[in-house]
Amino acid sequence: MGPLGGGGMGAVYRSLRLNETVEYAVKVLPRGGRTDADLIGNLQSEAIVADALRSHPCLANLVDHGYEDGEHYMAMGFINGERLDSRIERLSKLDELDVLLIGLRLLSAIAHIYNRGFLFRDMKPQSVIVREDAGAFLFDFGICMPLADALIDHGDTIVGSPIYFPPERILGEGEHGCSEIYSLGMVLYFAIKGSNFFTAKEINAIARQHVRNARLSTIDHKLKGIAPDIAGIIDRMIRRPMGERYQTFSEVERDMTRALQA
Repeated sequence: MGPLGGGGMGAVYRSLRLNETVEYAVKVLPRGGRTDADLIGNLQSEAIVADALRSHPCLANLVDHGYEDGEHYMAMGFINGERLDSRIERLSKLDELDVLLIGLRLLSAIAHIYNRGFLFRDMKPQSVIVREDAGAFLFDFGICMPLADALIDHGDTIVGSPIYFPPERILGEGEHGCSEIYSLGMVLYFAIKGSNFFTAKEINAIARQHVRNARLSTIDHKLKGIAPDIAGIIDRMIRRPMGERYQTFSEVERDMTRALQA
């Protein structure tokens, strides 16, 4: 069986422990990088973060990590579902109420991460698993960062998916809880519309669209076709100036819950 996913940082495999029926998602280093000190350090750091975040119902939870038979590994509970980007590609777009349910679970996940002293920093459809009951789970803590570090400008070190990460990451303004809210808003927009808010294919072009002031004048046009209450929530989540966005996760939860009950 091939890997569930992966890249230059490692590969994830679905596995069983001997004499058990519980399945796990096990991340190991790439074949050519099993002795690479940086890759080993990154995997160990991710495991430490995952350990600090464990036991939340909307997160993939750490089961074990360590070194055995020449492999550095990290084992998470396996979530039997479909990655959000694959689901949107298959269905073209998702029902607005389903998106709200997914959004509330992801909001709960990033609020938990924040309350444990971290920012997730990698909210994107590829980091979300969705079950048929609209249960959504966040996974992959590879670029998660302590809050104190996230507030600092990290210079030219820009990681993440530029279609979804907040403009302050490009500008070096430091990131806050409202930065996570921005990224979640971009994911919810993609789920409802079936296309991303930005259309530029080159990273530099996407970066320019993130920070230019003219983008704000196009929000109303891009949100056409979405129910007004949901469009209003997304609008406030993805405002370029941080001060114009929702400032707390509880504010977003309040408005999402109201929209769901309307």
